[in-house]
Amino acid sequence: MRTQQFHLSFTLLVAALLFAGCKSTSSVAPAEAADQIAAKLAAGERNEAERFFDTVDDDEDDREAIYAVLYEQAQAHYEAREYTPAAHILRFLVDEYSDGKAAKEALLYALFLERGRAGKASDEKTLDEMADLVRDLRGKEAPVWVDLAAAQVAADRKDFGGARKHLNRFREKWDGNPAGLENYLREIARFVDTEGGQA
Repeated sequence: MRTQQFHLSFTLLVAALLFAGCKSTSSVAPAEAADQIAAKLAAGERNEAERFFDTVDDDEDDREAIYAVLYEQAQAHYEAREYTPAAHILRFLVDEYSDGKAAKEALLYALFLERGRAGKASDEKTLDEMADLVRDLRGKEAPVWVDLAAAQVAADRKDFGGARKHLNRFREKWDGNPAGLENYLREIARFVDTEGGQA
């Protein structure tokens, strides 16, 4: 009987130590953890990134440190015109940090630029995602280019009346900066006029 109790106690102790050992991975420095999470996200390995994030996200300060590094990594991909890996990282930030307006804006812009570079309509899932981001950002002092992204979504869905409405709203508010938006405005307007006919 005593032997059985010993074995039971020993088994519970081992289980407790194993559990503690699993959680001890949170001792990894947030910046180091974030680098690994970012690499997995950029490679499209979302499940692996989430699994690693779950071991280090207990502390609020660590979470904020990870957010900063991931956002910086996404920005680096964006500046290299690697919009898809940037979007993977930003999508994770939007999902894990629901109050992050900056990440939502950056994600919408990355998807918008990727659409422009592809030169063809995004798939329905991406269009839904972009439309949801537009709805969420509008009314929160959204940057003017959000209307341009909304126009692109509407045009890709053959809602040419809606696209024109968004284009007009963009033109009314846009002050010419950043100048690079002129190319997107011209391309979207041309597509709307060609495919939807002159208003």
